Amino acid sequence: MCRRLVWVLSIGGLVGGLVAGSSQSEAGPVPRGAFVAKPAELLVAARAEPGSAILRQDDRIELDASGALVWTRHRIISLASEETRDAWQTLSLGWHPALEEVPQLRARIITPQGTVEKVDAAKLDEAAETTKDGQVSDSRVGSARLPAMEVGSVVEYELISRDFPFASKLGITKLIAVGHQLPVLASHIHISAPTALGLQIRLRGNAVDAKPRIGGGALMTWDLELGRVAPLVQEGLRTPDDELVPYVGVATGRSWEAVGKAVREQVEERLAAGPVPLPREGRSGTGEDRLTRLTAWLHRTVRNTGIEAHQAAPLPAPPAQTVQRGRGSALDKAALLIALLRQMESTPNSGQCNHGL
Repeated sequence: MCRRLVWVLSIGGLVGGLVAGSSQSEAGPVPRGAFVAKPAELLVAARAEPGSAILRQDDRIELDASGALVWTRHRIISLASEETRDAWQTLSLGWHPALEEVPQLRARIITPQGTVEKVDAAKLDEAAETTKDGQVSDSRVGSARLPAMEVGSVVEYELISRDFPFASKLGITKLIAVGHQLPVLASHIHISAPTALGLQIRLRGNAVDAKPRIGGGALMTWDLELGRVAPLVQEGLRTPDDELVPYVGVATGRSWEAVGKAVREQVEERLAAGPVPLPREGRSGTGEDRLTRLTAWLHRTVRNTGIEAHQAAPLPAPPAQTVQRGRGSALDKAALLIALLRQMESTPNSGQCNHGL
């Protein structure tokens, strides 16, 4: 079993337990900062707990003036049972090449004897993500099998994901769910962005016994400290009792109008980046006949990947690329058809053309 580190990343359990005061979270059992604690300190902190636990967890979401978003997660886990050891044997992380750079991963494993084994991004096994029905997604998955995993070991990792600057203009949302199956001894969320970007931050779900510290000025900052948090049984963002798990939501879109304008600009750039010669099916005949034959050519030339919209790239591929690879999502095929129809002096919008592709 592997732990997938993707858009929704949990930071500690809450429902069914109470959050301790923030004074403990300031210090916690180990100091804040990636790989700053000595191996012996981490082993002492792990042995002080009766079972497996997340000794420390920190999330930082930072945006610069260009809108480039960087999410850094740091986590330290003590493995006090075979079940927990097996669950964390492989770290798996997902990303979307159309929106993000390849994530960076660093990790170290400290054995009960104090030996340290290290893992870095160079050791990631990368593959295309596949859906439940076997379709190949546009997303990517990287995995790293951790060495020297024993009961009594401590795992520490840092994951850094970077979105491309244009992605924030598309209304990207990041969710940090306040919930995990293991107890969390200390955690901290830090969010910062130029105030001019109008970043939206919301704390949702059941009441959290801690209040964020918010700073203003040219740089907006948002910090939430949590102390010891009880373990949580959850499925996604809900518990088995269908209660909403608390989470912090971060959204970059100022308004739907702004998001729509940004998406249109990006789509137009991609249409212009990959022009395709109009095939003979679209060069002669009446308008309706040409459209019918052109659509038939499209279906013969480009196989539909069958990928659901939420698993496909959020923007279409350049039309020439779609033709070259001979497959594409509904959005890719719609963009290709729009590019061809424009050559026939027709300018439909993507919403009209997407139907049935």
